[in-house]
Amino acid sequence: MASGSAEVNLSYADPESFTDFENSHSRQVIDTDYFTKRIVSDLNREAEKALPTDSVLRIEFSDIDLAGEFEPWQKVPLDDVRIYKSNYAPATKFSYQLFGANENLLVEGEAKIRVLGYQDKYARRRSVIDPYYYERRMIEDWIKKELVAKLETADS
Repeated sequence: MASGSAEVNLSYADPESFTDFENSHSRQVIDTDYFTKRIVSDLNREAEKALPTDSVLRIEFSDIDLAGEFEPWQKVPLDDVRIYKSNYAPATKFSYQLFGANENLLVEGEAKIRVLGYQDKYARRRSVIDPYYYERRMIEDWIKKELVAKLETADS
């Protein structure tokens, strides 16, 4: 796989219905623009390392369930604090298309990812302040492992 410029484009199908893009228990509202801004540059870096030169990966999310949950029922008011526990694993569903340098379709499909044990698998330093760290790492792993494997199979 040649490395070089590659790009990831994100879009969202009906984000109002996503598991975690608006949580009635919280004052925190997560929207698609903010999510995209927070993860797309890192995904582009991963795509440049893993995907063919001048390729474009288009991902359309149909659901996003962020790592952690809100627990407004706690005695201490935590209605705007996301609690990370192993049973609050990140998950996402999306369709994807990978286009080559000449805009030819290389691979396409649908993916459903849920990472149990995400806190151990994606251990992060305390200095990392990234609200979508686990989600970004989950998608980066999918690009490196599953998408690249599917692309190699398609090339065979």
